[in-house]
Amino acid sequence: MSVSIIRKKVSAWRAAWFCLLSAGVLLDCLTAALWLAASVAGAVLLLDVTREQRILFTALSAAWLVWKLGSGFSVFLPGLRLRRFAARVEAALPELRGRLLTALDLAAGAPPPGASPAFVRRHLEDSARLIGASPRPAFISFKKLLTAGRLAGLSSGLFAAGMIAWSDPKAFYWFLRPLALRPLEDAMEISPGDAEVLRGRPFRIEASFKRGGEGEPALFLRGAGSSWNRGFMAAAGPGRFVYAGAALESDLSYRLAHGELQSRVYRLKAAEPPVLKDLLFSVIPPAYTGEKRRDYPYLPFESAALKGSLAVVSGAAAGKPFSAALVFQGAPPLPLRPYSGGKLGAEFTVTGDASYRLVLKTADGVEDGSAETHSIKALSDQSPSVEVLSPAFGALEAAPEEEITAVYEASDDLGLREVRLRRSVYSAGAPVPALSFERGVKAFTEFSVRNFSGEAALDLYDLPDGTEAEFYFSACDRSPSGVCAKSGIIKIKAVDFSARHASAYAGLDALKKELGALKERENGIIADLGKGKVFTSEEMSAYAEAWRKAAASAERLGAEVKKDPYMASGTQARYELLGDDMAYGARTAREKAVPETLSGPSAAAAKTHETLRNSLEAGERDLEAALRFEGARLSAFGFESMARNASAMAGELSAFPGASENSSGGAPVDEDWRKLERTLEKISAELSRINAMLKDRPPRKSDGRTFVLPAGSALTAAGELAAAIKAKDAGKAAALAAGLAEKLSQMRRVMEEYAAYQSSPAGGESGGDKTSELSGRWKTLYEEQGAETAAGRDLAEKLFPKTERARTALLAELEAAQAGTAERLLPFRKEEPGVYAAILRAGEKLKVRDMDSASAALGDALAEIRKSTCAPCAAVLRALQAEVGGSLDAFSRLKSDAALLGPDDLSLFPPAAGRQDRIRQESGELSRLIEREYSGALAGRLLERLERAGSHMGKAVEALSAKEIRPAAEEQLKALEELELGGQSLDEMLEKMKSAASGTDPSARPRGVFVRPAQGVDAAPVKLPRAGDYVPPAELRKKVMESLKERYPASQKDLIEEYLKNVAK
Repeated sequence: MSVSIIRKKVSAWRAAWFCLLSAGVLLDCLTAALWLAASVAGAVLLLDVTREQRILFTALSAAWLVWKLGSGFSVFLPGLRLRRFAARVEAALPELRGRLLTALDLAAGAPPPGASPAFVRRHLEDSARLIGASPRPAFISFKKLLTAGRLAGLSSGLFAAGMIAWSDPKAFYWFLRPLALRPLEDAMEISPGDAEVLRGRPFRIEASFKRGGEGEPALFLRGAGSSWNRGFMAAAGPGRFVYAGAALESDLSYRLAHGELQSRVYRLKAAEPPVLKDLLFSVIPPAYTGEKRRDYPYLPFESAALKGSLAVVSGAAAGKPFSAALVFQGAPPLPLRPYSGGKLGAEFTVTGDASYRLVLKTADGVEDGSAETHSIKALSDQSPSVEVLSPAFGALEAAPEEEITAVYEASDDLGLREVRLRRSVYSAGAPVPALSFERGVKAFTEFSVRNFSGEAALDLYDLPDGTEAEFYFSACDRSPSGVCAKSGIIKIKAVDFSARHASAYAGLDALKKELGALKERENGIIADLGKGKVFTSEEMSAYAEAWRKAAASAERLGAEVKKDPYMASGTQARYELLGDDMAYGARTAREKAVPETLSGPSAAAAKTHETLRNSLEAGERDLEAALRFEGARLSAFGFESMARNASAMAGELSAFPGASENSSGGAPVDEDWRKLERTLEKISAELSRINAMLKDRPPRKSDGRTFVLPAGSALTAAGELAAAIKAKDAGKAAALAAGLAEKLSQMRRVMEEYAAYQSSPAGGESGGDKTSELSGRWKTLYEEQGAETAAGRDLAEKLFPKTERARTALLAELEAAQAGTAERLLPFRKEEPGVYAAILRAGEKLKVRDMDSASAALGDALAEIRKSTCAPCAAVLRALQAEVGGSLDAFSRLKSDAALLGPDDLSLFPPAAGRQDRIRQESGELSRLIEREYSGALAGRLLERLERAGSHMGKAVEALSAKEIRPAAEEQLKALEELELGGQSLDEMLEKMKSAASGTDPSARPRGVFVRPAQGVDAAPVKLPRAGDYVPPAELRKKVMESLKERYPASQKDLIEEYLKNVAK
């Protein structure tokens, strides 16, 4: 029993070790086989190895693998002998050392001599027990078999073989069958292979090397019933060859060869092509566009259709049965289905840009390769557009009674359905739904209206003062979704300009009363001065303060009048003159009337007060004329606006059911009655305001003419109409509204006649004539002074060279004299250092033409000579004293032109002085005329200019009398400049008078609509400058006048003088 256990255990261990060693040898051979196979396959793929080379390499690889297998087994088989194996086990298992070999020897035969059987049995039992309990030796394990190097080699071999197989699944075919021939398909891609080609269509046979190659493959072709013929393939790129056939009429076989490689025989089968006749491409636009269907007897390469259109492709099938489809890019094919009449067709909705092909296939599925790509562009239905053309600015201020018409332009690519107007009203930023509305302004029944320009009234009459209305147009197209577009917003602020004008009107009336009170005060002062009354400073201070307050009131009212859009331009121009007079009057009262009056009763003080009183009387008359004209003019247009709205009310009421026999409107709602009530309230308020403003203007009788204004009856009619509207009596209200409109029209005609009567006062014309006459006399004086100034300039040009030559010669004499004096005094410079230094200083100053310093130095030298006590130099000093005195006389002659001129030249000065004195006297006469005939700011400014001009003329007379040409010319120029500035003031006055006369047209419509600055743009009216609005600076005028002294060609004298005068102006 023990022997069998030992033998079985040892045999099992030997078998396991044999298997493990055999597996290791086989794994090594497998790794080598994999690398050899990968090498062969790689060589076949990359090096194009021949069959002989493959056979040789395969044989050598097989022999080497057999040798490696035998050598592997021969290494471990001897170790499987029993005793060697037992010794290896004892070495691996220490507990069996000395026992396993002994046990095997005892188990093999008789016990050794001297050994008892019991000992042998016990030894075998102990050995069997130890062997049974012992584990398998460590050298018999998979760890010894599967070493890291062996696993790495196997893995790398598997990886290399796998990569080759992945690159070419047939690569190992030649390793397994080295004697077989290689097909050409392994080296080249051949297309189309076996295929069907539509009869008559061109075909192509292509071949290309898979991994590179050299040389052209041979193509052999064979038709039905014929032999093989050679075909030539053209190179179509590196390693690529093409054979192009013009048309395939019958079946065709072909094969290719390249070196020893041969392809199999392929066949191209000729199939009958499908045909689609009577092709028709149709586009059916959406119904809402109203456009007609478009048909094309062909399939266009490029087409366009509106989104939502239906595109239809149809045609008649001919020949054998076939199938057709529209193949869209990126979408499933759309088959053409049978239509009536044996046709095929397909339809699709255009939703976006698409590219498609019409593909025809035979019953066998052969596709017609001639199908080309077609494209269809989807056109979007463009949104409509609407633009406001007028008003040009989006932010306006307007009176509610103004008529504002907005001009709009709407367009759509397919057609407009309607244009609507929306009004949204806001008060203090909060919406007012009761005053907001939306209404249609134009509806289009035709499909073809794509562009339309129209206008619509912007209703403002029912808007309270200060509210803001936002208007915009919306244009809608005919699409099912009803796409609409909005225009820009027109913002209009309802401003009661009538109330603003009423405030300015009341201000004019109040200022008129203030001027009247101030005029009475002037009359009282004039009367008291006549009685010899002496005024106190407190009384005169109160008087000056009254004038100041009146001027300030006029200035404040001027700003209000200037901003009043309803004030006529003539009234504004007239008031501007009045404001100037008031400002000048206040200054005259403070600077002239008060001092003259405080100095005691005098004719000058009385005359000043009379001038101020006359100015106040003229202002009072102007204000009364302005009040009458403005009241009549504005009332006429107010009545016109009220009459228009009353007439519109009558028309609206007549359309209500039951109001008249021709009533055609729908039943009114509460909102319609409320709108009528608001309109009537506005009419009544405006009527009451105008009635209160007019008071006794116009009078019932004026210069024999009668102006009857039935304001009371109009107010009564308005009250009756309000009661009828409240009772919702449409018939009665319509009749009363028509009657009220007639009364308001009658009042308008009355006020138009009165305004025309007031617009042509005789006084205005006479004032303009007087000012024109004064302007003529002033111009005459200016021209005379200009001529005398030119004569003075000519005289200066004539005498200037002479004086300069004489002055130069005298200077040369002085320089020589000073040099000689210094030379004679040189020996005595130590005895008389003061005299010597003064003489040298005079010579230096003379060289730099500092005449005053040189003269002073000579005076110092003369004083030092007189103080001298030097006895040795007395004679020399006496001679020098006479020379220095002569030099001082020469210096005095240098400063005077008369001393340098001869008798003939000096004789020219007295006539010039006489002419200038005569012009001065004429200026005095003109001054007295202005004091006597004119008053106000203009008279004051002209008198100031004349006073200054007369002063300069007097100085010019004195200079001419003293034979001094330079000062005379300068003073003449200054006098001419003063007269020129006075002429500008006169021109301004005439312009303002013309503006006042041109702005008194009673038919001129009040300017009720004004644009506010919007988005940084100021669109307010701009006043164009008039002659005299700009006065050049004094320095510029001085330079221009001095330039008149410069010489210029005599032929251009008049032209240059006129140009310089215009520049100065």
